[in-house]
Amino acid sequence: KLVQHGRYAIALFGVFNFRSGNNKDNEFLYEQLKNFDFNGRTVFLAFDKDLWFNSMVRMALYELTFKLISLKALVRFAKWKDGNGIDDFLAAEDDVEKALNGLEASALLPEKFIQPDHQPEVLRGLSAARKEMDDLTKASLNSRIAKTISMTPRILADELDVRSKKEDKVEYTEAEHEAALKLLKDPEIIEEYKKFCKKAYLGREKAKILIKLAT
Repeated sequence: KLVQHGRYAIALFGVFNFRSGNNKDNEFLYEQLKNFDFNGRTVFLAFDKDLWFNSMVRMALYELTFKLISLKALVRFAKWKDGNGIDDFLAAEDDVEKALNGLEASALLPEKFIQPDHQPEVLRGLSAARKEMDDLTKASLNSRIAKTISMTPRILADELDVRSKKEDKVEYTEAEHEAALKLLKDPEIIEEYKKFCKKAYLGREKAKILIKLAT
């Protein structure tokens, strides 16, 4: 729909499909995205409206946001009232060009879009993108984002430093090893997995089981 109206749109087949965990070259962003010249380019993110009640979607949104910012992109968030996706919204508009111009003009900066209760997803996204950022970008983001998630820039920087150290060296206790082995041998492991998924996903039981078996 966006391409029909002259926008250079990139569609994701899933909210985390801007990167892959299966290939080290694509763990940060797919090479086709990472090699694009984002420096100074405005990128409008238009995830479906379920981001407001699905924390997994927000995780993907903020991870992508901060990774693009690390590449010097100017990220803006598009918001609309009617329709789940931006295509739904535009399909209902009589004057699509006017609607798009309005969306672009009213698109929000990260510090205006982020809500205080998004703190866990924002921290995760910042942590995932931090290694690719220069010091100036880190400092700028800390000062811009901290207040939106009820933190000070200093506390935010300290928290991200702690997370970075944990990610560099993951250690498991003997008790954790034993618990993991016990779970792997549990004949009810699929049921346990489904229970865990219900914390973040609703429905699609068959799809969740297939994903578990595949991984």
